[in-house]
Amino acid sequence: MCKMCEGFSLEDVLALEEARIAERGYTLVAVASRGDDMDDATSWVYTAGLLDAAGHPEMIIAGVPTRTAGRVLSALAPAVLDGEWFAVGDTIDLGPGSARVGLVHERQYELGTFNMWHNLRSIGALHASELAAVQIILPDELSPFREQSWQPLLADPNARV
Repeated sequence: MCKMCEGFSLEDVLALEEARIAERGYTLVAVASRGDDMDDATSWVYTAGLLDAAGHPEMIIAGVPTRTAGRVLSALAPAVLDGEWFAVGDTIDLGPGSARVGLVHERQYELGTFNMWHNLRSIGALHASELAAVQIILPDELSPFREQSWQPLLADPNARV
């Protein structure tokens, strides 16, 4: 369940996320698109802090249950902090298949897709002058429906999460 769903204020959540960034260099932000159902396949998870800590674009996984997306980003984010770089067009071996790294259209930055990133920046927890992100598109083996077509491709300015 999300912290705000549990009664935390936005200020409380921002303070917790800021502390995670200070401790690890990044945090994971999980967003449920349908109430507090974090396992819904229309949810998304993204990093906040990689731009500051490593100069690397933030990473987002959309259209995947948050448990799956969180596990993948929890493996990739520390690799970025250790010097790994994931650029648009790359493939990433995840064991059960390969993920693709896709473009995130700048229109996504204006929508609610990265609200927590913008909130963290507004309180000084993040310092990057502007947001940049890449989408991690998971392989069929990690999809709830065994096909990638359910993941919105955020390179499309009309895609929505």
